[in-house]
Amino acid sequence: AGQPCAGAALFALGLFVPPALAEDVVKIGVVTDLSGYGAFWGKQTRIGVALLEKDLGSQRIPVKFVFEDSAFKPAQAVSAARKLLAVDKVDALFVEFSSIVNAVSPIAGQNQTLLMATCGATSFLKSNPYAFKTFLNYEEGCKRIAKYWKSHSIRKTGLLRVASEIGELCQSGAKLEFPDLEEAQFNAAEDISSSILRMKSHGIEAVFDSGFEGDTLNLLKALQLQKFPVPIGGPDSDVLTKEVIRSYPKEIEGTVTFGYPEIDQKFEQRVLAEDPANSRTGLEA
Repeated sequence: AGQPCAGAALFALGLFVPPALAEDVVKIGVVTDLSGYGAFWGKQTRIGVALLEKDLGSQRIPVKFVFEDSAFKPAQAVSAARKLLAVDKVDALFVEFSSIVNAVSPIAGQNQTLLMATCGATSFLKSNPYAFKTFLNYEEGCKRIAKYWKSHSIRKTGLLRVASEIGELCQSGAKLEFPDLEEAQFNAAEDISSSILRMKSHGIEAVFDSGFEGDTLNLLKALQLQKFPVPIGGPDSDVLTKEVIRSYPKEIEGTVTFGYPEIDQKFEQRVLAEDPANSRTGLEA
């Protein structure tokens, strides 16, 4: 008899929500890069939020987004998250990029605040029960590229490993098929010519790229200058962007990528209406 009463009580509450409570605004803090290494992605996220606000508004769902710039710096992201929680009193956090998410996650966990992350990293999920993630699976993606290359008689591969957890995950997946994988770790904007020259001298036949669009452009430039025509592989949102295709049409022949399904044309038109000069780079954001 108790269960029907409980159900009736819940039903009644659903019918008679006080007007003030029904109009409460959910506040979501967004920590992304708007001025640094990953600003191309953060710009698209801002447009995506603008589109989302219109969609939610048409459904009379009151949500407010508060942006903070991480500038791709973990320390700055931590300060931004603390400000969003203490000053803006946000109900949830949306955070982008692996190094930034790993820095912010402990703060969200301590505050028992929902954290939705867009990043390749996965380690923060083990320590924060309030955290969830979307985005690509770098370990699985690089493993599948490795399987493809191996099935096409590639014997020696190299990895241009970005100094981030996504680089480690790609390395882990690639090594399942190529345990003797040759690695070259790099930081943003570093000259990688010497690493590529070493791979060439060691007879590397294909190169994994775990970086962003700028890193891919840097890699292809080095391959072109050193006359080292090997296929590359990595996430399509960074490896086969419109700028990469425009700048290095010959060098990307044989490229293998993993990523999202093709973006719906109607959605792309909505983005262009919001920003007519959009480069479409990082549109997946």
